[in-house]
Amino acid sequence: FRKNMLEHIDTYFNAESAESYVFISFGLLALLFAGYTLWRFNDVLYKSMAIPLVLVGLIQLTVGKTILLHTPSQVAELKTLYQQDRAAFKQKELPRMQTVLKSFDLYKIIEIAFVVIGLLLIIFMPANSFWLGIGLGMLVQGALMLPADIFAEARGAKYFQQIGQVEVKQ
Repeated sequence: FRKNMLEHIDTYFNAESAESYVFISFGLLALLFAGYTLWRFNDVLYKSMAIPLVLVGLIQLTVGKTILLHTPSQVAELKTLYQQDRAAFKQKELPRMQTVLKSFDLYKIIEIAFVVIGLLLIIFMPANSFWLGIGLGMLVQGALMLPADIFAEARGAKYFQQIGQVEVKQ
């Protein structure tokens, strides 16, 4: 059984929407945890840990919400374009996905840097509550986001390949 491109579009964007809920959940949990610890504990460790948790949590919420709001209209537009003009679909979607896939290189560098810097701060600054908190927050956010983006990149690469296989009538 071989899927047609309309099914590939649905599969790709349904998974993107599902992952958006994961991003939103990460963001909400980060904000709730940071808020709770700031309210409950008057300690430099928790205050400093809240900095990366809140900053990245806000990004997670924004990205997740944006994808969820934009996806239905994007899917409808792409399906219509595919049905009306496969060449135009391919011409539009291949470069867009190429840009999306290139973006993952930057995201992974940032996320790996969060993990590495977080670990270094934890290892080399354990007596300094401020830097230990920053390190813990960075480690948590980097460690959560890196696998999520690795899965998203793999999904995007598969979809990109499927777009490339679209046959265009000459």
